[in-house]
Amino acid sequence: MPKNPDSPNLKQSVPVDLPGGRKAKIYVYDNGEVGFHLTDGPWVLSQCFLPGDGQPAEIRLSPGKQGSGAYSNWFEGRMKKINAAES
Repeated sequence: MPKNPDSPNLKQSVPVDLPGGRKAKIYVYDNGEVGFHLTDGPWVLSQCFLPGDGQPAEIRLSPGKQGSGAYSNWFEGRMKKINAAES
């Protein structure tokens, strides 16, 4: 299939090894776009800061059960550890 002439050209692809054997790849395009490829989902958008005005942007993705329920997931996991230690 022919390439869409409006699509940006890939300028650079940077592989990154993540904890737990997961992998990420960051794609940089000639028009300034940035893309991400992540293995072993699910991933949850846990933070997105897109301020504009020359400020740096930050996008944070959390693996699995984290994200908006991160504290409750931590608390649940912590209680399981405590209960297992008491048994």
